[in-house]
Amino acid sequence: MKEGAGMHSPRWGRFFAAMLVASMPAAASELIFSQAVDNQSIHGPSNQMPGGPINAEVADDFDLTASIDRVVAWGFIFPNAGADFSGVYVRFYAATDNGGPGALQSETFVAAGDPNLVNGLAAGGWLDIPLAAPFAATGRHFVSVQPVVTDAWYRWSANSNAPHGQPFYYRDPGSGVPAWQNNDGLGSPNTDIAFDLYGTITGAAHVDSLSAASLPRSGYLEIFGTSFGGGGTVQIGGLDAAVANWQDGRIVAYVPEQASLGAADVRVTNGTGQPSNSVSLAVTARQPDGRVQWRFRMDGPYAKVRPVVGPDGTIYAIDVFQHLYALAPDGGLKWLVRGAGDKGVAVGAGGSVYTGSETSIRAFNPDGSEQWTFVESPGAFILVGIAVGPDGNIYAAASEGMGVFSLTPAGALRWQTPNPYQRLPILYNEIVFGGNAGTEQLYFFADRHLRGITLAGDPVFSIEGGVAQLQFAASPSVGPDGAVHTARSEYSPGGSLLWTFTNPYPASVFSKSTVDSSGVHYYVQDLIQLFALNPDGSQKWHRELADYVDGPIVDPTASQLVFQGAATLDHPGLILSTATSDGNELWRVVLPMENGFNQFVDSRATFTVDGQNAYLVTATATGDNFTSRSFVYALDASLGSPPPPPPPAPQVLSLTPSSGAPGGAAVTIAGSDYDPAAAVTVGGLGAAATVVNPSTIDATTPALPPGTLNDLTITNPDSSNVTVGQAWFADFLDVPQADIFHAYVEKIFRLGITAGCGGGAYCRDISMTRAQMAVFLLKGENGSSFVPPTCSGIFADVACPGTFADWVEALAAEGITAGCGGGNYCPDAPVTRAQMAVFLLKAEHGSAYAPPACGGLFGDVACPGPFTDWIELLALEQVTGGCGGGNYCPGNPSTRGQMAVFITKTFGLP
Repeated sequence: MKEGAGMHSPRWGRFFAAMLVASMPAAASELIFSQAVDNQSIHGPSNQMPGGPINAEVADDFDLTASIDRVVAWGFIFPNAGADFSGVYVRFYAATDNGGPGALQSETFVAAGDPNLVNGLAAGGWLDIPLAAPFAATGRHFVSVQPVVTDAWYRWSANSNAPHGQPFYYRDPGSGVPAWQNNDGLGSPNTDIAFDLYGTITGAAHVDSLSAASLPRSGYLEIFGTSFGGGGTVQIGGLDAAVANWQDGRIVAYVPEQASLGAADVRVTNGTGQPSNSVSLAVTARQPDGRVQWRFRMDGPYAKVRPVVGPDGTIYAIDVFQHLYALAPDGGLKWLVRGAGDKGVAVGAGGSVYTGSETSIRAFNPDGSEQWTFVESPGAFILVGIAVGPDGNIYAAASEGMGVFSLTPAGALRWQTPNPYQRLPILYNEIVFGGNAGTEQLYFFADRHLRGITLAGDPVFSIEGGVAQLQFAASPSVGPDGAVHTARSEYSPGGSLLWTFTNPYPASVFSKSTVDSSGVHYYVQDLIQLFALNPDGSQKWHRELADYVDGPIVDPTASQLVFQGAATLDHPGLILSTATSDGNELWRVVLPMENGFNQFVDSRATFTVDGQNAYLVTATATGDNFTSRSFVYALDASLGSPPPPPPPAPQVLSLTPSSGAPGGAAVTIAGSDYDPAAAVTVGGLGAAATVVNPSTIDATTPALPPGTLNDLTITNPDSSNVTVGQAWFADFLDVPQADIFHAYVEKIFRLGITAGCGGGAYCRDISMTRAQMAVFLLKGENGSSFVPPTCSGIFADVACPGTFADWVEALAAEGITAGCGGGNYCPDAPVTRAQMAVFLLKAEHGSAYAPPACGGLFGDVACPGPFTDWIELLALEQVTGGCGGGNYCPGNPSTRGQMAVFITKTFGLP
């Protein structure tokens, strides 16, 4: 699903161009690489002038294993619109060791009249180019797009001052710049160029890094790498993680709430079904901080819509990038939906969740599955908000489009009435409900009017307001008697003005009002003047506050007002509570800085029905939608002193050593928050332990089965604990710590490539059979989770079904082996060291790979010879140094111990 852009995104040129691209017939391929326009600079030109002399190119790099069939490039024509455009070249270059473009690998020319070419040069300077023959990318390459046109075509920048891989390169042989250089003289060269690649990922993803080394459950994790493609799955600690954003080189995922505390592997599986390498993440427990019970980072830069609370206590929030989040009362992420909407969230009595945008209203079940989508026709200019009425129906207010309309809980249109747009614009507001002599009505403010409409769709009143009285965000509120309150006025349910309060200060700016259960009206003027008005509109009390505030909300008990801090952004944002009795401060929360920027409160608070908890949204204003951050905060809103935070749970940073004898091994555990009486278990069995200090424990492992991985658990006396899964490896009986193969055997065992040979042994000296080799190779190549296709019986001597049949046939299907001749595979025959070189290198490089010619490296391997090229390449890749004395011993069988080394080094296992 496509994420939306925020209203204060500066990328309108690209936005409208993207809309034109989106209007084309859908391509079969998917977006596999993207560098978005950042509006920071332009570079180039990159065009070939008919007849010369200009022959300029701008090239930029990407890193993919994929088949690329379409390129979209972003730029603009200067000074004209490219009237003589005759076609465009797309070129792919190899990446050189010094970083820049090298040899030309592919060149495609698409003529201007090609029906599949989308030419946006006149509309904004972009080109959408299909490739007649897909380009097979096998890692890092450079791509250039060069239209043939007289006027200069300049390229938009991307990732300024933080380029992906190498910055762009430029050359113009026709104008005196013959060689590629990282500078075009137009501005900072430390940038990328904006372009998109479409196609199909053909290789496994690779995870380069994570945004954090340690995160709590439901924490926000950015995963950086290559060949992620257009979608797939993320696993953290073996559990599927909710994904908020999937791009070719960056994924945003959330740590599963069910993840075990301690070290967890992070893996990405793209559309090929092949898992990536793994990177470790330390999973911790959420910890409260005073009144802040928890906070949850959203994947949008801001969210003007305040959270809502479902009947089961679930908190629902949306951000401007159209994510819908369902959060448990303890802050755990239950689920998220991408593309849900950004202009309202509401929940019905049965737990159904409704969201809105300018194009649709959507309904979701309490588990996040979709119920229905109602498409607005015509679409709204601005959707002001949505709400669930007291009758259970859904109500929405829009400027233009369908105007004000109502849907049944099943998504059927009940009625609509026009709501024409008038300035000032209202981007988001709230719909409220109240009774009028037995008739329920809805009220909202937008388009310079406060409107009242019955729940049957009949207009009741429309009151035009001036800037001072009914402002941008002047959502009305309803008193216990059904009267409608604006900032400092009260109207009857029929629209008659009952009173307007005249305060002693010159009119300036007013907050939204809030009304408590006794009819007392509260509002703020000029950000610091807090007024409480009696039900008849007279002043009850007034207090000048020490801080700028906005958006007061009274709690359900009518005991306190909670405000969003509105200090200027050079001051920390805050959340303030004052007493409804006199305006005196009760408590405050000062928001910490995020990534060098102050937070501000982005929404009014939402209380639970008992008033004990409050939820609101914060954000930072970095000036960039892609670096701003937003959070859902959960606050303890009780009026007693907040409970002290519980003592922190213990954490584990390392276990040294991580393996040893099956019993009685001395280990040291490093971490934090160890109580002097902390208990240690390994594999579920108690371990003798001494807490040296809060960050160090010395322990002795209990007797454990040899050849097993065992969890490590530390438990403090208060029952807080941490478990690190599979932390301790109890050695195989025949591969003790001092064995030369120990490190390699432990590695392939931890990665699930082998389980040993039974009875606590690995059988290090036993010859590796050809059947066993198939399993080792395929798991080393594809990961331990790889499951081969079901066999069909292609070898006469390999029974199908059988223990090794699926693996043997998958190896043959990859072209790594054709068997041993005569239609057989010889599954029980040992693999010689010569044969193993071929098997390993074909699994690593592909079945079509041909090694370089031999040079006579080993004394017992004739050069040339049937296996010599492969053997010498294995040595050049430092997988083997031979068997000693300058020999390789090609005819000797490969042992299981040697195989552990070969597999680890060939595939670079972590």
